[in-house]
Amino acid sequence: MFASLPASFCVLLAKKDFVDELSRELALIGIPVLQKSDLLFFVSQNDFNSARRRPIWVQDFWPDCRILEFPSIAKAQQKLQTMAKRWAHASLHCHRRGELICEGLPRIKKKRLEPFLPRPDQSFGVFGLIDEKSLFYCLTPHSFIPFGYHEFVEDKKTPPSRAYLKLWEVFSIHRPHLARELAGKTVFDLGACPGGWSYVLSRIGAEVFAFDKAPLDERVTQLSNVHYRQESAFGLVPSSVPKPFAIFSDIICYPTRLFDLVEKWRAVGVEHFVCTIKFQKETDYETVEKFLAIPGSEIIQLYHNKHEATWILD
Repeated sequence: MFASLPASFCVLLAKKDFVDELSRELALIGIPVLQKSDLLFFVSQNDFNSARRRPIWVQDFWPDCRILEFPSIAKAQQKLQTMAKRWAHASLHCHRRGELICEGLPRIKKKRLEPFLPRPDQSFGVFGLIDEKSLFYCLTPHSFIPFGYHEFVEDKKTPPSRAYLKLWEVFSIHRPHLARELAGKTVFDLGACPGGWSYVLSRIGAEVFAFDKAPLDERVTQLSNVHYRQESAFGLVPSSVPKPFAIFSDIICYPTRLFDLVEKWRAVGVEHFVCTIKFQKETDYETVEKFLAIPGSEIIQLYHNKHEATWILD
């Protein structure tokens, strides 16, 4: 099955509900798929490196993978122990045999994350069995959490919706420095109802101005550093409000309309954004490319995103 793999290759892990989406995107950005099995896509490392951008619809990826042949479980364990301190098993084939190998290795246990804590100082490798006598391995997985499983110890009392988990993920995993920079700064939450993002922004010490025609949850409006204004995020005139340090938006709208909204605020000098791009039936790649053309931009499909992605400019 895997005879055609090059000496160095990259394995992409798709989110469960977005396998077909990743297939379409890889074809669009010119990364041929060499092999595919369930959620795993095997591509050439050279093709991955030379693509015009990194694919959005991945939960994690493992670059510079190699193949290891082994005569026994004990020999596989001995070899892997010399290469990394800890290992995570990506089940591909021969699941039970892979688990037996992993039982003899130091492994990272799944546990829920606490928000805003420093990233754990840990290194680990990922491996998966190709057949009974060979496996692939990666020593430098992209995510510092195995398989990008960003599950948090949730706050089930204060936030009015689970949308707050998106910002927890941004600030804890992808942009922890931005969370530190926002303390004491004026930020806007556009389309804030019911207030999940305003709750997170208030918790990190920002002065939050929340705009929405629909009311916020009372638990959020009672927070001393949240200032709610009942008006449309799209009708807001920059000259009528103080210039914010950063703009956040989880608003439901077409991607093109979000892009125009962002451009309005960029035109008056706002430089920091975290915005959810919500797609309809199909991914609007034309608008995706417009967002990515803004210098310093990145688009991430967060673990807590659905058919949407998060655009970050910081």
